[in-house]
Amino acid sequence: MRIKAPYPNFSKSLTPQHSTMSEFQFKLQPYNDKGRPSRFPCPACEGKREFTRYVNAQTGEPLDERVGICNRQANCGYHYTPKQYFADNPNHNSLSTPRQQAFKSTARASKPAADNVAWSVVKRSLSQYDRNHFVRGLAELLTNEVAFDLARRYHIGTTQNGGTIFWQVDERQRVRTGKIIHYDAETLKRIKRGANGNDVVPQWAHSKLVLSQGNLRWSS
Repeated sequence: MRIKAPYPNFSKSLTPQHSTMSEFQFKLQPYNDKGRPSRFPCPACEGKREFTRYVNAQTGEPLDERVGICNRQANCGYHYTPKQYFADNPNHNSLSTPRQQAFKSTARASKPAADNVAWSVVKRSLSQYDRNHFVRGLAELLTNEVAFDLARRYHIGTTQNGGTIFWQVDERQRVRTGKIIHYDAETLKRIKRGANGNDVVPQWAHSKLVLSQGNLRWSS
C-alpha cells in the first residue's frame, strides 16, 4: 500500500507575479486525472511514480516537467514550486495560448537535456573541508587524510556556510543534482532546527544554481 506524503494546502493555486488572471493559475495534478498519467519519476531521487507535477488549472498542461513535488518527502524532499520556477525563468511567457504551450512542450521534449550540473561546479565544491561540518565529524573518527579522501572520492562538496552537498552522479557520469544537508560536527546528526528556532530542511543544489551554456552553475 502506497502512503502519500502530506503536503501543504495548495487549494489557493500559485500564480506568477506578472499575472493575476485566474485562468493562468497552477495546481498539483490530481491523481487519476481523467485517465491521463498523473505520477512520474522524480527528477531528484528518480523514484518511479512518486512525482506530482504542477499543471495549468484550466488546460491541465504541466508548467514544466521539473516543477512539482516528490511524494517521498521524508527521504527525498524535492519540491520545485511554480513561484520558484518563474523566479528562475523570468522570461517565461505564462500568457501563451494552450496551443503555444503544447508546441513549446514538444520543442523542449525534442531537445537533449541541458540541466546537468557542470563538473567544474562539483570540483570547485570538493574543497574547504575544514569548514564542512560533516567531513569534520568524519575526520575526528578517521583522521583528516582519510576523511578528505573519502569526501572527494564520493563527490561530497562544501557550501559557503559549512553545509554538505551530496552530488548525485548517474551511470553516464552526468551530475543530475546535489542534496544539501547541514550536520552537527560533534554528533554527525542532521541539524533540524537552527539557532533562531527555524526549521533547517535539506535543499537541492539546482535551486541555488542558474542555467548557463547548457549546464547549471552557481548564481553570482
